[in-house]
Amino acid sequence: MYNRFTGWLLIAVGFATGVGLGLGFRREDFLCGYSSLRRRLLRLGHIACVALGMNNVLFDV
Repeated sequence: MYNRFTGWLLIAVGFATGVGLGLGFRREDFLCGYSSLRRRLLRLGHIACVALGMNNVLFDV
């Protein structure tokens, strides 16, 4: 039960951060430019959040 709740929470957090990143992607100066390390790590982090959440949900099945 704990894994399922944590998994869905991580998926929701990953989607929410993805939406937040997606809202500012057209601005050139958003998070110091497209190729900045900060922006790359945030993009990687929101994908990792979703992937870890899916692993937690699938582990509970």
